[in-house]
Amino acid sequence: MRANNTSVAAAMEEGAIVITNLDKFSPAWFEHGVNVLDIGQLDRLPDDVLTLRQLSAAAIETARTRSWGRLTERMRAHDPQDVQR
Repeated sequence: MRANNTSVAAAMEEGAIVITNLDKFSPAWFEHGVNVLDIGQLDRLPDDVLTLRQLSAAAIETARTRSWGRLTERMRAHDPQDVQR
């Protein structure tokens, strides 16, 4: 998984549980069993409702904190004078 995968980001923003392959180049914010499932670390897919809801909620939160909307909010809040200091 790479940070610029907008299809995965859009799916996560809607609460989809993403099954992917994580490696050393994957962003640190993708965590197996927290907000995504790493196929290389699974022996079986989770099937209990609580775990699935937690994964979904964490996926939504992760995607929203990394969304284009959040980036533009941060850019608008930035004081351009800070760059010159």
